[in-house]
Amino acid sequence: MKFGTYIFYEANVTIQQASVQFNVTEAEIAEYVEKGLLSHTDEGFAEQDFRHVGLVRSLLVMGMEEQTIRRYLSLLGRDNSQREQVNLLRKFRAHLLERIHRHQQSLDQIDYLIYHTTH
Repeated sequence: MKFGTYIFYEANVTIQQASVQFNVTEAEIAEYVEKGLLSHTDEGFAEQDFRHVGLVRSLLVMGMEEQTIRRYLSLLGRDNSQREQVNLLRKFRAHLLERIHRHQQSLDQIDYLIYHTTH
């Protein structure tokens, strides 16, 4: 998933162009707009929102809540917001790590059952 290299368009970017650029379906992008994660007008995406398409998708795929994504996006490009951005990302990282630990415990339990079933 990429969000670092862009093809820049002269005019505002359409949903179709953003779909191709970020390998995201048009329906997904329309859903992001509907949920308020991106803004899109009849003229297309402004450059800032266009650059956020891949980021939004990545954060959603990782399981970040929409409210947290909105907050994170609102901080991007603002002076003196780096600390809050990092705090949001660290909190989310801790959340992911906790999910991994829960899944590991489930795997351990399954392994235990497999072992006792076969011995």
